[in-house]
Amino acid sequence: HRYADDWYSAFQPLTGVYHMVNKGAVSRYVWAKEILAQDPNKEEQVTTQVLPVPSSTFPTPAVRPLLSGLDVTKFEQTFGLELPTWQASLAESMQNAA
Repeated sequence: HRYADDWYSAFQPLTGVYHMVNKGAVSRYVWAKEILAQDPNKEEQVTTQVLPVPSSTFPTPAVRPLLSGLDVTKFEQTFGLELPTWQASLAESMQNAA
């Protein structure tokens, strides 16, 4: 049991919920516009305009919060890592897709 006790002692402070997502908040509208803006194959785009639409246009059975960003502070502080922004990850994804 000694090893089990050591394992528990080592990991017990790490229990809980950790959010691991890109930093920053963004609406679906801004995100879609940024995808089009960073598209490396703009000449192939068939969508020329993105329009904002209220969430009420797409009713769902579940009630959704208007703002649902996740705080990554606990993850970053616990593990000593800095997560990238959504903008940086989107740029990298778009470059890799080219």
